Amino acid sequence: MIRKLTRAEYRQMPWKNGLGSTQEIAIYPADAGLDDFIWRVSSATVCAESAFSPFIGVDRSLAVVSGEGLRLVIDNEAHMLTTRDTPHTFSGETPVFVELVGGAVTDLNVMTRRDGCMHALTRLHLEGQTQIELVCDELLLFHAGGEMIQVDEQGVTLEAGETVWVKNDVDAPAGFNLTSHDALLYVIRIDLKSAQQPYCLIQF
Repeated sequence: MIRKLTRAEYRQMPWKNGLGSTQEIAIYPADAGLDDFIWRVSSATVCAESAFSPFIGVDRSLAVVSGEGLRLVIDNEAHMLTTRDTPHTFSGETPVFVELVGGAVTDLNVMTRRDGCMHALTRLHLEGQTQIELVCDELLLFHAGGEMIQVDEQGVTLEAGETVWVKNDVDAPAGFNLTSHDALLYVIRIDLKSAQQPYCLIQF
């Protein structure tokens, strides 16, 4: 299954702690909520300092896609995160407080329930053509900014803020050729636990 998601399809919903709102890009299962999802991808605009909502049993990765950046205070240890940095991964149980470096920032958030799946979130700056192999159960490509991205051989183009979601089934291609003169892309790879298959994530 290959599906393009536009901003109009994202679901606007409040944070779990009620201190802000987020755009839910994709969630599994489709009818899941914040307490029973297996995995979830979302983007939020952070306008003020605040504590993160706790998510027990969940692993999280966070990237800054626009704005001057933020400071994550995790167990009293500060971690700077800007648009130039690799995403930061942490457990959902850990107390996290966010401090803004300048004005508001927009982030990309990936969450997976660790007893059901695992994920990898990678930042990729496209300047030309890059091949992405489909070596996971679910693949999401989020266009964070810059020029249009052409998903070759699939007839799909991505503008900033749009996402391609690929489920690794019998009809899925082995990979994609992505082309752009100058674009920031985030690659999200998700592997589900299976009783028949080893539980592992192939990184690239």
